[in-house]
Amino acid sequence: MISKISARTLCAVAVLAFSLCIASNPARAEGPYFKVVRKAVVYDGSASSSPGIVKAQNGDLLVSFGANQDSYIIRSQNNGKTWEKPRLVVMGAGTEIGITGLPNGTILWPIMQQLVKMPCCEVRRFTTYVYRSNDNGATWHGDVPIHVQMREPIPYGHILQLPGGKLLMPVWGAYRRGERWQVGTFQSTDGGKTWGHYQQIAYDPEAGCRPDNGFNETSIAQLPDHTLVAILREQRVGTRDHTPAAGPCGHYTEPADHFYRSVSHDLGKTWSHPQRLALIGTSPSLFVLPDGTLVLGDRDHPQFKGDTRHYGLGVRVSHDQGRTWTSEVELQDPKGLHYSKKMQPGYPDFVSLPNGDLLVVFYSLEIHNGKVQPYIAANVLHRSS
Repeated sequence: MISKISARTLCAVAVLAFSLCIASNPARAEGPYFKVVRKAVVYDGSASSSPGIVKAQNGDLLVSFGANQDSYIIRSQNNGKTWEKPRLVVMGAGTEIGITGLPNGTILWPIMQQLVKMPCCEVRRFTTYVYRSNDNGATWHGDVPIHVQMREPIPYGHILQLPGGKLLMPVWGAYRRGERWQVGTFQSTDGGKTWGHYQQIAYDPEAGCRPDNGFNETSIAQLPDHTLVAILREQRVGTRDHTPAAGPCGHYTEPADHFYRSVSHDLGKTWSHPQRLALIGTSPSLFVLPDGTLVLGDRDHPQFKGDTRHYGLGVRVSHDQGRTWTSEVELQDPKGLHYSKKMQPGYPDFVSLPNGDLLVVFYSLEIHNGKVQPYIAANVLHRSS
């Protein structure tokens, strides 16, 4: 009897010790999923920002970006090792993450034009265009705006093609004059030529105290089982007043605001009530790996009061449809800049390379003639062993 008890006790102790070893090893549980193996400058000039990236049907990589209120395309024919000179495509209109390749080879590129701005943001209006190319980005067409009732249909995030061919384009902004910002999608049934059927994802009509409060930039990803996951940026959602924790109304504070998550199980017809995540950040960008792992890149803000580490851009992964995010890796500036509260990059976007690595483009920062100027940078991410 004694020998049996001792054996059982020893077994329990061994199991407990093994469990404690696993729990006390954060590197094993929470270590980086990726590591940065290469850094590069994509384009250095003209205060360029807000890049998006797409792989054309011929294998070329195209990066869209805005500079001086115009929109440009820059091309690489060797998987991002070198880049050609940028080409001006649209004057007087801007772009953010959104350029998308469809399975038939068509490339869709959402463009936005701000018509009225001041005073911000009650009277602001936007016109949205969806440019298209059928020749790997050599020529573009689309100078006719989409006709929708939304006052500020600001495109952000890649267009999704659903089973059956319907397209969803995520947008944010005020639907009517003076309303708080909201997030939703427009639908196209003709390959992106026309858009309509707005479906709201999230809206807090009493967010903060100004029209420029509420939900805004949102990235949506389609998982292998066709579940749609949306990660939403927001400003003062749920506050409804001048709460001391939020600071002066209309101003960002550190830490910034939490991301929210919403899910659709019926291809975007309905969305779950948005739930606040533990993660704090801005400019979200989602990407789905072949095995279904969800990747999130974002401007990585401090995660708690007094946190001085989280400045720059973070890339994390989720294995539970975006409920939790782990295994953070920090993107690196190709010119050696160390990011800080006053020097923060933004707007990452991803594309897969032939060897399975990820190329992520983003805007970084440099000091030029005494002024802070953004430029387009890239990192190559390799899966950590």
